[in-house]
Amino acid sequence: MDSKEVLAQQSKLFRENLPGVTENFSDLCGTVFKDGKLSLKEKELIALAIAITVKCEGCIVHHTTGCVEAGCTMEEISEMIGVCVAMGGGPSKTFAGKALQLAEELLK
Repeated sequence: MDSKEVLAQQSKLFRENLPGVTENFSDLCGTVFKDGKLSLKEKELIALAIAITVKCEGCIVHHTTGCVEAGCTMEEISEMIGVCVAMGGGPSKTFAGKALQLAEELLK
C-alpha cells in the first residue's frame, strides 16, 4: 500500500470515528486553503514546508499532492525544499526526500 492509500485509509477511519472533529477540521482547511492575498499555490508550498519541518509524513503526502494540483513545478517545490533543509538540517532533508519523490511521481 502506498503512502496516499495509507493516508486515505486513515482519513476514512478518522471520519467514521470522529465525525465532528473531521467536519470542523475540513471546514477550517476549506476556509484557509483558497486564494486570498496569498494564492492557493503559495499556501500549499507553505504547508508543505511546515509538514517537512515538523516531520509529518501524512501531511507531506497531502500537501505535496496539493502543491502539484495547485500548479507547482518541480523547480518551485525543490527551491522551497532547499529552504526547509537550510532551516531544519538533516532531519528536514530526510523528510524532504519523501516530498521530492512523490512530487516527481505526480508530475510525470
